[in-house]
Amino acid sequence: VSEYHPDHPFEQEVNGIRNENLENLSFANQSFDLLITSAVLEHVSDLSKTLLEIRRVLKKDGCHIFTVPVNYYMNRTKTRVVLEENGKINYILPPEIHGNDVSDGVLAYRNFGTDIKEIIEGYGFVCNEEKFYVDDACVTSVYIARKV
Repeated sequence: VSEYHPDHPFEQEVNGIRNENLENLSFANQSFDLLITSAVLEHVSDLSKTLLEIRRVLKKDGCHIFTVPVNYYMNRTKTRVVLEENGKINYILPPEIHGNDVSDGVLAYRNFGTDIKEIIEGYGFVCNEEKFYVDDACVTSVYIARKV
């Protein structure tokens, strides 16, 4: 288990939980068979770096199981915020803050659309979606991305 606390040293514990940055993981190549993230990918500033890091630390045929909020009415993922090289935040859309149990809320850098599988597969994964329904309405999906 790990959490992200940018104001604390990475690879160390914060409140008894390891502090990691998905954009720059401290683990060796091919360290894991399985990596799980839950409602995280919409909050990383550089999705490309994150997916490359996840792929790097997974063993061959390893899996990244994840959830993200998906807007099933959007064909394309929308970028909400861009973090410039100088650290300045460039808002393309109004800020969207999601609540969590680590801080007072976390900025969403993107809203995922139905192209999420296509995005993940562009980084060397085969991605399957398992949808969960309540009263015939899809309420959430779990994605299983296998490194190939």
